[in-house]
Amino acid sequence: MRTLTLQDAFGQTLVLSYDVLSRSVRVCWTNEDGTQLLDFFREGATRLSVTGGISVDFHLGECAGVMDIQVTPALSVRDRLLFR
Repeated sequence: MRTLTLQDAFGQTLVLSYDVLSRSVRVCWTNEDGTQLLDFFREGATRLSVTGGISVDFHLGECAGVMDIQVTPALSVRDRLLFR
């Protein structure tokens, strides 16, 4: 398991954990007070790329999707999951 911790200028923290062998990803996002805003786990990751932001592609059975994480100017997470 590998972990990447990101913090924005407002004190929010996002922890991205991933395991290459099990193809799993977990995202935990907390605000500046330590209140958890988001915590989800997904399996079936097929690609993780870092280019100005973080993008994770998923494919598991009949579902496919993409999660995009932006770090600047503020943290944001966009997750799209579709049935194929």
